[in-house]
Amino acid sequence: MKIGIIANGEFDDSVTECNSDILICADGGANHAHKMRIVPQYIIGDLDSIKSDVLEYYKHQDVKIIDDKDQSRTDTELALSLALTFKPSQITLFCANGTRTDHFLANIITLSRYVSENNSKPQTTDGGIRLRMVDKNSTIHIVNRLIKLTNIKGKTISVIPLEPVKGLSYTGLKWNVNNLDTESGWFGVSNLATEDICRIDMKSGKVMIIIPNTISDAILNNSTMHQNIISDDCDRTDESKNSRLV
Repeated sequence: MKIGIIANGEFDDSVTECNSDILICADGGANHAHKMRIVPQYIIGDLDSIKSDVLEYYKHQDVKIIDDKDQSRTDTELALSLALTFKPSQITLFCANGTRTDHFLANIITLSRYVSENNSKPQTTDGGIRLRMVDKNSTIHIVNRLIKLTNIKGKTISVIPLEPVKGLSYTGLKWNVNNLDTESGWFGVSNLATEDICRIDMKSGKVMIIIPNTISDAILNNSTMHQNIISDDCDRTDESKNSRLV
């Protein structure tokens, strides 16, 4: 099962590129969904950011609205916790970037923590819960196990350790590494995929993989980049059986 979460960051219609089985809005993320005429299955948060008319609209659209006043967690954390109850194979976070650097970094740290908590046993096969952040500029994966990227030839890939990493290896890139032990200060920035399939693996630790979108791949130009970037990636929302366009 694939789940999409719309956060309350800067508006970004890249969410229309994802066919999720379940779509969750984190409080004010519902304003973005409404702007794109998308009906989610859930809205969760303390409901202090969602516009009153948007809230009333979704109340009449059979959307489950969860008013959670837990101030110890952000609305995005609440949405992630809800998403995990469905035991998904992939969670994609949208509208989580923008001009607020503090919010962006907090979302990266949140995804990183959830990867550690839910993929606690790194494995040598491609699996576990995929957690990633998508916007019009890039796709960001946070991983602590093998990930296989397909249809990737010619794209720029940066691999940035978020903590000490042991046994980091990757193939299919111009500059590959094999069984590298490294601290978080080492950066594998602006590598280049030379093969259609790229494999990135590690024995322990965690890395952030950033794949910038090129101009020709830009979502606003109706790119299919996000459905090609990873082997079990998303399709378009307007073809979904669940999240609805209105």
